[in-house]
Amino acid sequence: WKRAEAFFHQLFSNHMDQKLLVCSHGRQIRIILHKLTGIDMEDASIYPHKNTGLSILKIKEDFTAISEKLNDATHLMVPV
Repeated sequence: WKRAEAFFHQLFSNHMDQKLLVCSHGRQIRIILHKLTGIDMEDASIYPHKNTGLSILKIKEDFTAISEKLNDATHLMVPV
């Protein structure tokens, strides 16, 4: 988190009222979700990881987040 924290503070400060797309590796995404939502990393199972999972967060002014969608992979369920 320490490596990403400065980036996110700058990103959120400069783009607070904009929609942003952040892509990263699964472990880093899980750490970001834990830190922004205030959930302890001891509860890692709260944010299971799926490849290409989509999470949507509403970032508040204090740099905490409210999750609107977590690890959604319905975009992969295309009828054959």
